[in-house]
Amino acid sequence: MAHPRNSGFTIVETSLVLAVTGLLIAMVLTGIGSSLNHERYNDAVNQALDFFKGQYSQTTNVLNNRPSDESCNSSGISTLTGGTTRGASDCLLLGNILRSSDGQTVTVSQVIARHDPSSDTGISSKSNQDILTASLLQQGNQTSSYTVEWGSSFLQPSTQNAARFSMMVLRVPVSGTVETYTSNSDTIKVTDLINVAQSDMKLCVDQTGFMGVGVQPMGVLIQKGAANTTGVQPITSGNCV
Repeated sequence: MAHPRNSGFTIVETSLVLAVTGLLIAMVLTGIGSSLNHERYNDAVNQALDFFKGQYSQTTNVLNNRPSDESCNSSGISTLTGGTTRGASDCLLLGNILRSSDGQTVTVSQVIARHDPSSDTGISSKSNQDILTASLLQQGNQTSSYTVEWGSSFLQPSTQNAARFSMMVLRVPVSGTVETYTSNSDTIKVTDLINVAQSDMKLCVDQTGFMGVGVQPMGVLIQKGAANTTGVQPITSGNCV
């Protein structure tokens, strides 16, 4: 008498189904991970763009929030005996200087004019560089800091080296125009920064921690002498070289 065949899957068939299912799940999870990495990397780049662009609105809409017991003259910034009402200082606030020594954190400090050249003889015919020199610039208090999002950092183009830099955005007394000065030194003095040869500054956002499909080097370009936010441009995918 023939025995009836048992219904169901064999061990081989079951193993095959499990293997295929596991492979499909792995593919889905890899795709989700790559998409997440891409979005986070884009977010890091966009946040960096917003940060640098924000320096221009702060400079054109400058608020003198230094205390009233602070005075500026050719000798430097000094503290006087008196009140501490904000916004009453005779120190002329011209803008900000940004510095980074590790490519991850950027400090933002005020740039102060120890002399207002507006009434100087013949000043209106001077170049912006000469006007800023006459202003006796000095770095003031640190006001804030910025850290690149998602644990990323700024790199020098085509390298894995941390980008060290200084970037100064100033409203020039007398003319009222805004100018940008950059250097690959994070310690250069503000008085020296206005005199060094200028070029476009490229900062690549490190994509090492965001490996995945479509994640290619991007970054931020600050154009030489930028006068407003249009001088801060994104470096598109794969072009940060």
